[in-house]
Amino acid sequence: MFRIIDTIRKLLRPSVRPNNTPEVVVVGSPLYVAVHEAGHAVLARQFGGVISEMRLFDGPPYSGKTVVIFSDAEQSALYSLGGFAAEQLMFEAGLIKLNGSAISETAFQAEQRANASVDFGRFVSATPGANFDLFAQAAHSVKPQMTLEALWPLAAALEKRRFLTELDIV
Repeated sequence: MFRIIDTIRKLLRPSVRPNNTPEVVVVGSPLYVAVHEAGHAVLARQFGGVISEMRLFDGPPYSGKTVVIFSDAEQSALYSLGGFAAEQLMFEAGLIKLNGSAISETAFQAEQRANASVDFGRFVSATPGANFDLFAQAAHSVKPQMTLEALWPLAAALEKRRFLTELDIV
């Protein structure tokens, strides 16, 4: 487990961030929402899901939707955690700001919880009787499956175009 964390930290150092990676991602911004949605899409692909569309809705508040077709409920449950895992990667990389300043871990977690209703509902409906912390599950089970390098191109495309179809997400 510690090797995974060390590897992620090395990948996220400013000197090795992917090209076109922003220095700051503001909570609630279109890019923040796009990265969250990209987290769903990256995991969906890894778990064999078919992404039929991704949308970024204008705001404020901005919101998004990623529609994926899966063959079983467990895959759907894991996919629902992808957005939170993507947010946690951004936070750990020091990219997330709130109102122009650094955000504490407590404030970050409060923001995640405030925006969790849709994903939490999807996760709970896919895993009846689940009684554990959604965010801890995202951090431990799902986050190691993704990298910022995998998220940025998809998030940038979604932020720019606001709508992607299966053909756009290759």
